[in-house]
Amino acid sequence: MKLKQKHFSGKFAAACLMLTMTAGQMTAFADIDPTVPSPLTGSVSPVSADSIPVPPPIDSNAMAPDSSGQVASPVTYPSLSTIVTEGEKENNWSEPIFGGATLTFRGSGTGGQTLSMVLETSNGSLIVIDGGFEQDADSLRNHIKDHGGRVAAWLVTHPHGDHVGALNKLLQANNGISIDAIYCSLASKEWYTASDPTAADMAIRFIDTLSRLPQNKVHYVSKNQMIQVDDVTIQVLNDRYDLTNTGDSHYTGNNASITYMLTINGKRLLILGDMCYEGGQRLLEDVGAPGLKADLVQMAHHGQDGVSEEVYQAIQPSICLWPTPKWLWEGDESQYATQTTKRWMVGMGVGKHYVMKDGEQIIQ
Repeated sequence: MKLKQKHFSGKFAAACLMLTMTAGQMTAFADIDPTVPSPLTGSVSPVSADSIPVPPPIDSNAMAPDSSGQVASPVTYPSLSTIVTEGEKENNWSEPIFGGATLTFRGSGTGGQTLSMVLETSNGSLIVIDGGFEQDADSLRNHIKDHGGRVAAWLVTHPHGDHVGALNKLLQANNGISIDAIYCSLASKEWYTASDPTAADMAIRFIDTLSRLPQNKVHYVSKNQMIQVDDVTIQVLNDRYDLTNTGDSHYTGNNASITYMLTINGKRLLILGDMCYEGGQRLLEDVGAPGLKADLVQMAHHGQDGVSEEVYQAIQPSICLWPTPKWLWEGDESQYATQTTKRWMVGMGVGKHYVMKDGEQIIQ
């Protein structure tokens, strides 16, 4: 179902979020200088992780005795019932914010979490961000064909299947579309095999696919690189963080996401990919809070277990884009951190939430 979404003003009640820290429940990376190999060849020297404290699952009914032995008042948190997504609103009209450009926030036919966005500039050029699963290739191709058939810039955050599967499939054959340039940063095949084994197959296939393209089609990006498409300026915010997590290796591939800041007729859109805690802290240190400030933010790692609240406080968004299906949006706190991230946004007073669960949405 295609829903045309626009904007109206609104403001959530601000509230404070208190989280008790318990040691040893998550690993994060020390302040290191990771080795950055050639995109297609070369080796990487992994670094070890340090153990740091993280919040335990939130229990809004928790009660604790004070120093006198008396039971204190229950801990309270911002109410998530205050979040009404743009797709749930009956009247969501307001003046356009992009000055003639249009951002299509796409869903997925798989029902899984994914990231796929298409920005059409005010002059009609297309910028695609990731693209989704292989199963999303046909619908994405049709969308591109319906909007002229030519992609000026394809931005890749990282080579996981829910992000580059569709692009990898579209590059296999003549699909009636053309792509001027693909922007990405990739480690070696050996790195993905050793450090991101659960996603290595897709990464290796994607590397092989890119290696067969004309050299002028593929651009390996680096920190502070600027890309201009019509009146849209794209800044690459980081070099790839090739970190090694001694716990869940999948977080290693997520933290290797490239982040992009798009300035669209004066509005700033921050793309975080699947950046998680360790990468987010490195990004904040490398870029600084002023460099992360944005009007719109794509919520990291599908809105759950991504970057820290400190990073979102630096961003200070007024609009959140959640690449989050319904099952994850409503996910059990014992399994997913989506509810914690939602509490942060309520506490910050973010007023507009576009969520993938509501179907394809258009932001003008």
